[in-house]
Amino acid sequence: MKKWFFRIAALVIIAGVVFLYVSFNGNFISKKIAKNSAEEYLQLHYPNGNYTLGDGHFNFKDNSYLFNFTFRDNNNAWTYSLNVGHGLRPTEATILMLHTDSADDDTTKKWREAGTSYIKNLLADFPIVTDFSYDIDVPKGFTQFTPEWTPNVNVPVAPTLYFEMAYDGETEEQFLQAVKDIQKKIDAGTLFYRSAYVAMYEKVDNRDGRKKGYAPIYYEEKYSIRFEPQQNLTIDAIY
Repeated sequence: MKKWFFRIAALVIIAGVVFLYVSFNGNFISKKIAKNSAEEYLQLHYPNGNYTLGDGHFNFKDNSYLFNFTFRDNNNAWTYSLNVGHGLRPTEATILMLHTDSADDDTTKKWREAGTSYIKNLLADFPIVTDFSYDIDVPKGFTQFTPEWTPNVNVPVAPTLYFEMAYDGETEEQFLQAVKDIQKKIDAGTLFYRSAYVAMYEKVDNRDGRKKGYAPIYYEEKYSIRFEPQQNLTIDAIY
């Protein structure tokens, strides 16, 4: 009887240890799936790129895997982060950012301002767009080859665009058409970008305090959508 008790106790302890390990470190099957997804993403978007992909580690906070990958160009090496999530079959890959020690901060700031100014002029006839940003990361040493910003500047990881709109009773169909018009305007030019995110926000009057913990006036996302260059957008893409 005692033997069975100790065996069961040992199994419970082992199961607990395994559970804690998987909770904080992930499991090897999911990690393998995540790494395969990372490799497929890089092969798809950078088929001619000279890069190496690291082993990665588990982020228990959102049940995803974070991989570092390094581009190599002549004598330069630039490291980026790639997040792959979520759950038991993590297949959604998203580039996060250029590592600080690989970034040219001064040029990044200047080129973000230049790109934002370019978009401002490009969308001058789109009053529905209330705010926008051009998110580019410039690696150290990159300006040796490309000293000035241009709309089609070919950094290793293309810029991301962000747009905000003010909700004024628009339906999903009207929101989608507005996004298509913006996409058409952007894609008609030479602007090089990886993806664009568009969100429409509704102004909420909370001065009566119905929503506890919220400001008297706050903004709530009504619609949002993400697209890539020349992508065919449908209403199903709205979330």
